[in-house]
Amino acid sequence: MDEEHWVYIDEAKQEGVSVVLMDAYHCPGAVMFLFKGKMGTVLHTGDFRFDEKMLQHELLCPAKLKKLSMKGITVDVDFLHLDNTFADPSYDFPSRKEAYEGLVDIVKSHKEYRIFLFSYSLGKEEVFMSLANDFDTQIVVDDERMKKVRLMNLSPEKFTTDSEKSLFHIKSIKDLNTFDINQCNKEFPTIFVILTGWNDKYNKNLPFYFVSIYCSVLTILFLN
Repeated sequence: MDEEHWVYIDEAKQEGVSVVLMDAYHCPGAVMFLFKGKMGTVLHTGDFRFDEKMLQHELLCPAKLKKLSMKGITVDVDFLHLDNTFADPSYDFPSRKEAYEGLVDIVKSHKEYRIFLFSYSLGKEEVFMSLANDFDTQIVVDDERMKKVRLMNLSPEKFTTDSEKSLFHIKSIKDLNTFDINQCNKEFPTIFVILTGWNDKYNKNLPFYFVSIYCSVLTILFLN
């Protein structure tokens, strides 16, 4: 990460390209690639989320090119391969800080509720760890997610597979339709929070919900 590497592109090792991996501020391990060679300079973002820290990267935004009159200026990029998943005016996400504060407010207003956080298989661990810290608790996950947390050393002590140890439970978003909010509330007061960036992909034909933005995601909260 953040170092320039040389990769030969011919058997004689006469030609090659330099490549730098830099944080994409997406899920754990997500990177952007900055290539330089005779084809020019190429920036491939992959899935990413813009962060002000990107403008501090010396290889992407060299100090000598910065101008006080501009927010940021980068090296000359000849080809840009840009993640445009949410390149639509209807998607206007707040900062992660603002979004997380909104989620915390929701949790605080439902102190005695069990909270089901529906998420993809990877990518929101920062959220979960922050919740564990702020509410002095562990986060309940299944065996598969616990395995990933341990492999990547994502503070595994903040997670547990014992469903009795916390009111925070992580569920797979693909299993959302298998949960009945009314039945869950019969067992214990429960709210559903869906961590996704899509405006209407998961909230169709579901009877109870209101919306709160979270991180690079749209959080949909279902109540009894």
